[in-house]
Amino acid sequence: MKLGLPYMGSKRKLAKQIVDKIIADNPNMEHFYDLFGGGGAVSFEMASRGIDVYYNELNTGVVKLLTHVMKKGVTKKYYQWVTREEFMENKTKDNWLGGFTKVCWSFGNNQMGYMYGKPKEARKLLKHNAAVNKDKKALKELGIDVDLTAPYNVRRIEVCRGIHKLHGGKIQIQHLERINTLIKIADSGIKFKKIYNKSYIDVKIKTPKKRTVVYLDPPYKGTGTYEMEVDHKELEQYVQDSKYKIYMSGYDVPYMSCIESLKHHSNLSGKGYSAVMEKLYAK
Repeated sequence: MKLGLPYMGSKRKLAKQIVDKIIADNPNMEHFYDLFGGGGAVSFEMASRGIDVYYNELNTGVVKLLTHVMKKGVTKKYYQWVTREEFMENKTKDNWLGGFTKVCWSFGNNQMGYMYGKPKEARKLLKHNAAVNKDKKALKELGIDVDLTAPYNVRRIEVCRGIHKLHGGKIQIQHLERINTLIKIADSGIKFKKIYNKSYIDVKIKTPKKRTVVYLDPPYKGTGTYEMEVDHKELEQYVQDSKYKIYMSGYDVPYMSCIESLKHHSNLSGKGYSAVMEKLYAK
């Protein structure tokens, strides 16, 4: 099961391949530090293999959201419609709501702009009310016939399928899709050994050298704009100075050795949704 928060540059599609390679190279590994944790895809995959995971992310709202989902699950609050004004008000807050707002309601997961364009907002709200609130008027306007006496979860699935079919098989309720990924995290029951909310350089690693692996997945040069930027010269120095085995995902990391090439699709290249070759490096 592919787990992880909806996140720009998410490794959900590649997590299994990355973890397979790291474990194969380090059969005695017991401790795994994911220092640019982001959506946590690699951390969840590694934790599912029984490895102690130390997840770190500088973005406080994202950390609060992940912690909230893992401890309390997805509550009714998650299913409330978020207006453009509410998005702008909450996206910078350092609490779980701030993290949720920018993770599940931002355009392209950029954590900065509202998910839906103004011309489409009313239609999106109509679909939201149909799927979440069982709104009969919305269902009728969308042309969807569903049994409202069915259990809530079943009914919501039927409504989403109806909307899916109505639009020629193209999913149209992106924020609900993203919320579903949060439900998967909560249902998995997976926990991390420790969760940090720091700069990667401030995480103190004290576990045994021979049983510890560090993984870095920083924002890439020349891709989409992230809310949190990184000083790549400082990162290079960190890698060179570290006494631990380090892996890094990227497109071009000249100071490390490329050990694996992973093909996937991305919309961060600036050229639309296209196939790209991402690499895994090691030191």
